[in-house]
Amino acid sequence: MEYGKLKNYIDGEWVESQSEEVLDVGNPATGEVIAQVPLSTVEEVNRAVSAAAEAFQEWRETPSLVRARYMLRLKVLMEEHFEDLACAIVKEHGKIIDEARGEVRRAIENVEVAASVPSLMMGYNAEDIAAGIDEECVLQPVGVFCCVAPFNFPAMVPFWFLPYAVACGNTFIVKPS
Repeated sequence: MEYGKLKNYIDGEWVESQSEEVLDVGNPATGEVIAQVPLSTVEEVNRAVSAAAEAFQEWRETPSLVRARYMLRLKVLMEEHFEDLACAIVKEHGKIIDEARGEVRRAIENVEVAASVPSLMMGYNAEDIAAGIDEECVLQPVGVFCCVAPFNFPAMVPFWFLPYAVACGNTFIVKPS
């Protein structure tokens, strides 16, 4: 087995699941089992949600420019590991390499756009929208977001949401399908 039993990433660290139930991850091209993914326990899921909720309290206060810099750093890392990411999609999902590269490229493009969050989060105000009434819109983070990554687009679909949610000051949990 190439990757062994996978771990959960919770509260900034890789955690071995206590679940005895696992699913094999097979390479569709060869039929070879390349990893096992644990069917996490309810307690582990609750721990992930609690950790995300706790992290949200500090992350929402992080200035949007700082959050944007994290997006720029993520983009650099994704570019540096572009082929590794594409090859992982090929091995785990059976896509041809060009299709996998396209999926990773779309994910990176979403991270690039999310890096512009300081201007997207500015809000607005309008005076005299009615007699004696002014309007003000303040955009604020709302909390913990979750995404179930579909098997057919395991990188692109989560990255339709993850970079924007995180750049806007929210926390995010991704669960593979």
